[in-house]
Amino acid sequence: MGSEVFVIANPMAGDGKAGELSHKLVEALSRLQVSTTLKTASSAGESEELARLAIAEGSDVIVACGGDGTVHEIINGIKPCLGSTVTPVLAVLPAGRCNDFSTSISLPDSPIKLAVAIKTGNTKKIDLGKVGERFFATVATLGFDSEVAEYVDSGAPPFFLSGVLSYIYGLLIKLPRYQFPEIRIRTNSSIFQGRILLAAVGNTDRYGGGFLICPGARIDDGLLNLCIVRQIPRLQVIKVLPKVFYGQHISHPKVSQETFSNMSVALVSTGKPEHLRIWVWADGERAALLSAEVETTFEVIANAISVAIT
Repeated sequence: MGSEVFVIANPMAGDGKAGELSHKLVEALSRLQVSTTLKTASSAGESEELARLAIAEGSDVIVACGGDGTVHEIINGIKPCLGSTVTPVLAVLPAGRCNDFSTSISLPDSPIKLAVAIKTGNTKKIDLGKVGERFFATVATLGFDSEVAEYVDSGAPPFFLSGVLSYIYGLLIKLPRYQFPEIRIRTNSSIFQGRILLAAVGNTDRYGGGFLICPGARIDDGLLNLCIVRQIPRLQVIKVLPKVFYGQHISHPKVSQETFSNMSVALVSTGKPEHLRIWVWADGERAALLSAEVETTFEVIANAISVAIT
């Protein structure tokens, strides 16, 4: 029989902050007489494997101690039992470079608050997004912001930059040589084809440390929000992207929004090698490979999982 609570910490998240916070959480849970197992993920993908172990051991609550990437791995480890009566509760102790999931739904932000929330059993049902075979909690994106996400994830920005600042640095580096891909999108109610700066699918309203890319998106409405920014001159990009931080980009004539439950996306082949494959990033992680040969599907999984709240 496993522990009631299974804590998975990413020791690299938040410049090592996750390790310290996870131990404080275990201490707080111990004072509340809650049995706990603490495991650290030492490599990419290990949090997903540890989530499967937690399920096998029968844990009631799985805690993600890290950033959005840690949450992403854990929900994909949990996914075989999503929607069943044995699905564990997800709890999150934000400790990463970007903590947009926690910010979007105002989750407990300290070890003591989270321990109390777990002990009292307060939970909220939330939706998850799905792209291809991967689940995501916040935003999935393709195009320019995917290139920026890949750049930031590689650790290329200076070490003293984090969150929004690291993404701003990345976009300034990647913009001059960005090639605007042509894509085809089909949703429940519309068809779009054209060259884009980016397309974002939001289960929550924000990503990248606070950019409000899908204002109005709700994590419990049974829908995903689509934001398309069509091709615009590079100088306009510099003017438009700062507005995303406040959700003001939606007034631009080249920006459109809609909600959907099912969507498919494919590249329109141009013959240029750089346009034959594009990675879709979700929760700041690689999630699906977009191509001209096969459509990639997006869908919402309504009421997919319960999350511990205050």
